[in-house]
Amino acid sequence: MSYSTNFIISMVELSEQELTIIDPNVWEAIAGPKTTCIKSPWYDMLHPYVAMNSIRTKEGYAPRRKRWDEALGLTAIYVPDKVIRIQHYATQLLRHIKASGTHPVNVTTWYHHFAFDFVGELAFGQSFGLTDDPTTSTTTKELAEVPKLVSQGVGALRFFTPLPWIGQLTFSYAPYLPFVSRNWNKAMSWAAKTCDSRLARFAGQKENDIEVISGQGDAFSRFIRQAARDNDLLSLDRHALYGDAYVITVAGSHTTALTLTMISYELARNPELQKKLREEVVASGAVRPHPDGDMRSEALDVATIDKLPFLNGCINESLRLYPAVPTGGIKQTTDKSITVGDQVIPPQTVIVAPRWSIGRMESSFERANEFIPERWTTQPHLVKDARGLNGFGIGRHQCPGKQLGTTEIRMVLAMVVSNFSWTFTPDEKNPTSVADEYLDSYTARAGALNLIFTPLA
Repeated sequence: MSYSTNFIISMVELSEQELTIIDPNVWEAIAGPKTTCIKSPWYDMLHPYVAMNSIRTKEGYAPRRKRWDEALGLTAIYVPDKVIRIQHYATQLLRHIKASGTHPVNVTTWYHHFAFDFVGELAFGQSFGLTDDPTTSTTTKELAEVPKLVSQGVGALRFFTPLPWIGQLTFSYAPYLPFVSRNWNKAMSWAAKTCDSRLARFAGQKENDIEVISGQGDAFSRFIRQAARDNDLLSLDRHALYGDAYVITVAGSHTTALTLTMISYELARNPELQKKLREEVVASGAVRPHPDGDMRSEALDVATIDKLPFLNGCINESLRLYPAVPTGGIKQTTDKSITVGDQVIPPQTVIVAPRWSIGRMESSFERANEFIPERWTTQPHLVKDARGLNGFGIGRHQCPGKQLGTTEIRMVLAMVVSNFSWTFTPDEKNPTSVADEYLDSYTARAGALNLIFTPLA
């Protein structure tokens, strides 16, 4: 069989055929509504934990995804209810930035703090306390440690991607392997405790005890309540719930934090672009700082923020150049072949479609390695094939938090840029380390980004 120059083929000596396809046609073929592909064996790696995103078949995935969509309330209609909490944690972030004075702020860390705190409240009814005022915070050390442990656990996945069966063995025997257990087992212990407490909360509750049950407002409580009412024992399986707690914590934080970090980096490199974004936000009147200077907003017009073209252009460029999942989302053909472009992909083939590479193809984007937000606004000729941008996935496995995550990014960026200007630290030896140390660990990890923020008059 012949393959075009956009196809890179490698035969893995495990009786499986594996292809890396660098072509924007691939998305529709492996993830579109008519695809017959399933997720690859990579997703069995966390066995015995079976998170929603690790269910490989459509039949198993669809009902669980539907239940989580309802519990999390991530569709557009529910986003306005969450805006006030996004603004709350964004305001706490801005207060920390302001308190830094002339000292550098590692925004890689602080954007993660913001994102983890918000997803903690959304999913579990309690933030991790990372953006709290340390003088008044009541967060325990154990809880504050969870985001770090979860991130380190995800980082371990990169070692096993070439041979996922080794990863499966490793994680199956994690309690007995000292080099794995320290962080992985602590994180899973937290997930177990979180889920078990909610399962116990509903033990013995009858179906008509609506007032008692509905008082528990976090997503995990809603999920468990609804599954119990429907006698959905598969959804109440403890290993499935533990896996979901882990994955939701990662998925609800990493894309948001990474995108904010990389936009801040590019706008530090390009002060004129930073100025242009600030002028757009200020001119829109969508963010009006509070007169007491306490980093609150007198008004935050989210409907207007959502429609700011240059702001959205910055987000698109970051998702294109610095995807949160650079190579993940690995698929496999079943007993049927599929067609990508004019090429036939045989049955039982593992397919890797790296967003990092596809998003940087000169055949899709002129000056593909440059951060040019205008390509999505006033310079559309720089986009030859918009399918090369696929930050949140497509089809049934599209990120369920796409709408909410994008709203978070817009709100935080609009609030930061209307309150501060920022530059690299003057004595920073390597200001590009945030990009140089960009690491694919299923979700991407950026290096440290130290910035100096100056409050605007």
